[in-house]
Amino acid sequence: TTAIIVTWNPKNWKPGIKEENFRRACAGDRSVLPVTERWSVGRRRELEIGSKAFLLRQGSERGIVGFGELVSGVFDDQHWNGSLARARYVDIRWDEIVTPEDRLPIERLVEEVPDFKWNFVLSSGNELRDRYFKNCPYGDWRHLLEIWNAHFQSLL
Repeated sequence: TTAIIVTWNPKNWKPGIKEENFRRACAGDRSVLPVTERWSVGRRRELEIGSKAFLLRQGSERGIVGFGELVSGVFDDQHWNGSLARARYVDIRWDEIVTPEDRLPIERLVEEVPDFKWNFVLSSGNELRDRYFKNCPYGDWRHLLEIWNAHFQSLL
C-alpha cells in the first residue's frame, strides 16, 4: 500500500465545490464521517484503490487535518478552478477530519519527518516515498500514520 499527500487551501474553495458533509466535518462535526470526496491529485496518472491519503491544509493554520483511503483510481474531469482545463482526481473516503485548531501542525511534521519538504508542497498527489522516512522508526509512511493516530486519539 502506498500513501499520498493531498492539499487543501480553504482560500481556493468556491461555493459548491465541496459537499456539505465535508464542510461540516471540517467544522468539527464527526457525525458525518466517513465522507467521500473527489480530490485533485496533480499530475498523477496511477494510484491504487486502497492507498492512504493525508490531507495537508495549506495557507493559514498549515498541517495535516485528515486521513482517508482512496476508493477510486485516477480519472479526468473538468479542472476544479472552473477553467476549461482538465484535471486528474481520485475519490477519497475521509475517515478522520479535524478542525484547523486541532491539526497536526506543520512544525511537528517538519520535526518528525525532516526529509519530506513540508514547506514546499505545491500540489496534491505527492507520494510519501520511503526515502523521506529513512531516519524514522518504520522506514516508510507508516511512521506518519503512527504520529497521526496518536495525535487523533489525543483529541478524543
